[in-house]
Amino acid sequence: MGRRQARRKKRRAEREQCIPRLDTLIIDQANFDGSWRRTQAFMSHERQGRNGGSADIVCGCDPSPRTIWRTCLNYYLEMNPARPLVPTDNPDDHNRPSRKSNKKSSQTPQLDQPAPVEYGRVFFFVHRSLPRDLWHVEYHDGPNQDMAATLFLQTQQGQIAIHSVYNVNQPAKYGRPKRHIDVERLVADTTSHGLNIVVGDFNLHRYLWGGRLFKWSNHTPAAKTLEDEMITKAKMALLTKQGTITCTRGIGDDHSTASCIDLTFVSSSLHPKVKDWGVFQDNPWKLSDYRPIRIVLDMSCVRDDSRVLIRNRLNRHAFLEAVEMGLHCLNDMALDSRQDLDAFGSTLIQIIYESIQSHTETSEPDPPELPFPDLHPNREEFEMDLVLTKLMITTMIQKLPSKKACGEDEIPNEALKLCRKLVAPYIAELFNTCIRLSYHVTAFRKAITVMLAKAALLSCLGKLFERFLAQRLKKLALDHKLLPEAQYGAPGRLTTDALKAMLAVVRKAWAWKSKGGISQFLPLQTLADHGVAT
Repeated sequence: MGRRQARRKKRRAEREQCIPRLDTLIIDQANFDGSWRRTQAFMSHERQGRNGGSADIVCGCDPSPRTIWRTCLNYYLEMNPARPLVPTDNPDDHNRPSRKSNKKSSQTPQLDQPAPVEYGRVFFFVHRSLPRDLWHVEYHDGPNQDMAATLFLQTQQGQIAIHSVYNVNQPAKYGRPKRHIDVERLVADTTSHGLNIVVGDFNLHRYLWGGRLFKWSNHTPAAKTLEDEMITKAKMALLTKQGTITCTRGIGDDHSTASCIDLTFVSSSLHPKVKDWGVFQDNPWKLSDYRPIRIVLDMSCVRDDSRVLIRNRLNRHAFLEAVEMGLHCLNDMALDSRQDLDAFGSTLIQIIYESIQSHTETSEPDPPELPFPDLHPNREEFEMDLVLTKLMITTMIQKLPSKKACGEDEIPNEALKLCRKLVAPYIAELFNTCIRLSYHVTAFRKAITVMLAKAALLSCLGKLFERFLAQRLKKLALDHKLLPEAQYGAPGRLTTDALKAMLAVVRKAWAWKSKGGISQFLPLQTLADHGVAT
């Protein structure tokens, strides 16, 4: 087995392991200490299922500035920056202003740069198997702003609220006030719902959860308030086992800095659903660090079981056989009317689509019709060659670009290239009849509108037909010289020609001597009105 095959086998195994259990809800909590390397190591353990499967929800705190700019496989990221992001906020952006300065740069005026962005100290990773419309996140305001957030998840047992908390516990410095959680406000916000889970790094020491690790020198009144408000009054159950080491600044559990500050509380009605609680047995980080914690609940969620096709992993021979067998039904279909064209085109698309779905590995209404413009009855008409052959279709398919997004039919160019010899005669017959009846098949006119990446995703078969028409229109315009002289976007008209035309006008204006000593200026709008490239 070669290295490439070994890597593929390893990734396939990771994908199989990165599937949460369907009958349980797994929640992990971890402090990432502002490190992207820690995030990578943690998510690698999640993908590999090192601790009994991948988590459904990861409640994180103290994120790295790179987290929001990176993609974590199989997980959504829910994070809250203090302001809208700009490209220079990315720590890896090459245009990001450097912190280093020298005398020369300090003397030159600097462009206004936005202040460094601050992120909320808590965030969530949510597994992609949980449908996006079944959960949402709300961030706390007031004294606990940026230190607490709530994820509402709809389960088959009802809606639960998962609260992530990070008590920053920073002293006042550099003009900033002291930052710490308001315990009473936190308890009020996290226990107002029916089913609650409160997790996070509380940075509070108390004998109730610290046990033998507790030291009176670390005790604060906020810890006693948390015990009174959360457990005594709100009747929340503490899952954290007394004396569990969740953090240490030295190597080994016997180090003097070992402490229990990462806590987990659940509502009394949820307590019977808890199947397991504990720190990671296989810790992705060093021992002189935080310990991630896992909670397993006997609850089930609605999963998104839709398949994701891996386009570059197609069973070639099985795909060709399926397409060839499916094309036999097109031999008896008529092509005499527009309805026949729609039926033929839809059937052809369905054959290729079903073949792709069967042999590939898995991991809107039409716009309003515009009125046709009024044309002069005595206009001059030109004829163009609109006859398509099997060879022309094969050549056009071969020249299609690869790795392009497909339309609603989900037939990529790679699939058309693979079966081009089989489908070419049928496509030629379909396109020729479309031209004869002056009709564009309905399936070719359906577009998927997306944000940012593409304006619209049309059928690759429809784009093949439109490419042929565009080539013929281009040839007609060039043969009959229908393009104006100032049009420099056609073959044989270079950018240098446009520059020469522009410079000729400028030189002519400079050479012209006005009478009476009045200065003359050449308006740029004149160039634009005459079609001269500027």
